[in-house]
Amino acid sequence: MSQLKLLWSMQQHDRRLAKLIQRLKEIENEKKMDDLVVKLQQIEYDVINKKTRKEVNELKIQRSSNKLEQISSKLAEIEKKLYDGSISDIKQLSYMNKEAQDIKRESTKLEKEILNLMEETDKLGQELQQIMDTYDKLKNEIDNNSKKYESMIVQIKNEIKREKIIIDKISSKLDEDLRNKYAILKASKGKVLAQVYDGKCDGCHMSIPLCIMSKLKNKDEITYCDNCGRILYYKE
Repeated sequence: MSQLKLLWSMQQHDRRLAKLIQRLKEIENEKKMDDLVVKLQQIEYDVINKKTRKEVNELKIQRSSNKLEQISSKLAEIEKKLYDGSISDIKQLSYMNKEAQDIKRESTKLEKEILNLMEETDKLGQELQQIMDTYDKLKNEIDNNSKKYESMIVQIKNEIKREKIIIDKISSKLDEDLRNKYAILKASKGKVLAQVYDGKCDGCHMSIPLCIMSKLKNKDEITYCDNCGRILYYKE
């Protein structure tokens, strides 16, 4: 294979390598910034929030229940003294009767609070179960996507490795001066070789002089575009 054809082949593989590297970056970014991951994080926040509220409610119910038990016991003692005839002092009976009424009002209030807390806790439990079901489904979907991404990443990395091997093989067959020239043009222009279409350089779109066109058609040698400096490649 001529040096010109080697250069053309090298550029094709270089461009494929660049696309593979870009695609690899995109996939890795997609994996990190997946919308599903963002949704999962939001659900995790909701789970923590509802779990915390449920635990706080359960603690309040326990405390209120303990308090209700204590004052109910106290009420039972007061009512026993009120009705067993052991106390005859009117003032003391009046005071104890008032205390009993206060305890009854407090008991009613506590019972309502406990009932409301239990209803809210049950509702939180149901909501939490629904969220956890959604979380599990989303987590499975993310795991499946992750496996898909990993498979794609491995495949692309293997393709990148193959392209690099091919490029190294082609590069080893090029003359050193030409290899250096390719590297310089690639760094400055990106596209090293420009194909000739309809008598024009597809790098700068300027017309190619007839004398150069004749040279390109009849000789397989390195020829540069007078306008952009790229290496011209002519194919029938």
